[in-house]
Amino acid sequence: MVGWVHLFLGEFEAARDALGRFHALGETTGDPRIQCNAGAMLGLLEATVGDPAKAIAICRRAVERAPAAYEEAYALGCLGYAYLAHGDHPEAVKVLEEADRMAGEYRSLQVQALFKAYLGDAYLAVGRLDDAQALSSRAREIAGEVGYPYGTALGTRTLGRIAHARGSAGAARALLGEAREAFAAMEMPFELARTFPDLAAVAHAEGDATATAASLREAHALFSSLGASRDVARTEELARTWAAGRDGVG
Repeated sequence: MVGWVHLFLGEFEAARDALGRFHALGETTGDPRIQCNAGAMLGLLEATVGDPAKAIAICRRAVERAPAAYEEAYALGCLGYAYLAHGDHPEAVKVLEEADRMAGEYRSLQVQALFKAYLGDAYLAVGRLDDAQALSSRAREIAGEVGYPYGTALGTRTLGRIAHARGSAGAARALLGEAREAFAAMEMPFELARTFPDLAAVAHAEGDATATAASLREAHALFSSLGASRDVARTEELARTWAAGRDGVG
């Protein structure tokens, strides 16, 4: 749980330290439950701010070590997230569909909401907008029922991305704004930062260069402060690409 808290707060080195000690405990004791849970969480961390290919390998090993269905479902969900981060969207859909199915067999509604939110993003990535809409709406509904604001915010952000993909700028801006405020209220700077490029995309589609640049600056500042170099690079690339297009170069 200490590792989870540090991860949510964007304190990635502290998260890595806590989860590394958790993993070492599993290796020392040989307890497969600890090994599976520690591996899944380390993989989730690696997928978030490290090397997604490494995250996939870590999560696969966690799945192999799962002692029961609960741990297997959780590790599969983290593996699916790693595939999503790696850009292997069809495999992410495949794995997350199985994780979602398995999660439905036990009573953690928070985990069900989390996996549906991940799967909604995966469906969006492969162009299955109706499925993405249904899963993200369900994730938000479940999270609301059990008072799980993180799940609510994830589902809301994906719904905003879907609205943007459908060309509904007003709905996209409202939903993404709602997600932004939720992540800010929960003091989750990394997820907050990840919402700004989505807002920038909506502004860019509308030809609002000022709003586009402002959102990208917000994202860049947050990612830089967190040491999220992969996301800093992506934000800089977006800024270059959109600026080139505006100037008629790209």
